[in-house]
Amino acid sequence: MIALDTSVLVAIMLDEPEAETFKTVLRQEPVIVIGWPTLFETRTVLTAKRFSNPGEIIARFSEAPNITVLAFDRKHYHAAEHALERYGKGRHPAGLNMGDCLSYAVAAVAKAPLLFKGNDFARTDVKCHPASATQ
Repeated sequence: MIALDTSVLVAIMLDEPEAETFKTVLRQEPVIVIGWPTLFETRTVLTAKRFSNPGEIIARFSEAPNITVLAFDRKHYHAAEHALERYGKGRHPAGLNMGDCLSYAVAAVAKAPLLFKGNDFARTDVKCHPASATQ
């Protein structure tokens, strides 16, 4: 099982250099978890990037057989709160924003490695998937 951050889906949709690696991981992984708030954040990014069908993209992704979309509950809230207090912008070099804290929470509660792009999560205590793209 792995958890996903918004950055992975955006990298795939924008065909960034890491896209093929991320696609391979998503095809090979039998169980992938992602929170509804992370999917909403992805939709907002795709909308800002002028994708004509961001809702359809999210719907198709969320219906894939190896994807489990999780509701954000009290455990996730407390894990996100921990991430903000310990690793949030202005408090720690990781500089997690709200969306990052939500992805951190899903990975932490699921006890799953997080697949992401960027430097932020590697500076936290969340388990990182080895295919994550740190810059």
